[in-house]
Amino acid sequence: MSTFASDTSKRSLKNWIIALSILLLGLIIAHLGISLFLLSELGTDTFTVFIQGLARTFNLTVGTFHVIVLCILLVIMLLTTKGYVKPGTILCAFCGGPIIDFFTWLLGDIVNADSILPWRIVAMILGYPLACPL
Repeated sequence: MSTFASDTSKRSLKNWIIALSILLLGLIIAHLGISLFLLSELGTDTFTVFIQGLARTFNLTVGTFHVIVLCILLVIMLLTTKGYVKPGTILCAFCGGPIIDFFTWLLGDIVNADSILPWRIVAMILGYPLACPL
């Protein structure tokens, strides 16, 4: 069993691989939920609404703008925090957006604004526990 302490200086390569794999799995699950929210077009969390608005304004995908905004936040964190940016932070910044775009592409023909309302509601209900776990 791996320990996930805030001091990662003594973490072995094996523990880094395990920790980052678990993080990536969590990102995939959470961003599947966000994609279902977006595809249902019935609402989403405030951060994603912000990203969605910027993406529509600049005619880019939600995933692309997700990466842009998180990279800006990453730079701010690098300038204002000491040692807080670690590999997991970078993984989150660069992988979340492509995951959203992938699931949007994969599921876009199944769930979209033209889908019947009950199907969109099901997508949103399925997305909630994925994107907003306890």
